[in-house]
Amino acid sequence: MRVKNKKINQPGLLVQIILIVFVSYFLVMSIFRREFIPILEAVSGLTLLCMAYNSYKITKRKTMTLLYFLVGIFCLGASFFL
Repeated sequence: MRVKNKKINQPGLLVQIILIVFVSYFLVMSIFRREFIPILEAVSGLTLLCMAYNSYKITKRKTMTLLYFLVGIFCLGASFFL
């Protein structure tokens, strides 16, 4: 069985992977230093907004898109206003 090389042209997925790496980094850093918690919340909010975009464009799951979007907005608001 041969598998053809298929190029995935989804920049949203690449951005989501990069943001997940940043979230995991800031999660570990926030365990040792409390100053990283607002940054962790902001990056988590951006990750959830990116997940909402990917859910809407790629998988077309409308209910999860709304959930990701609302939680992402909440995380961004919490990081900037708390």
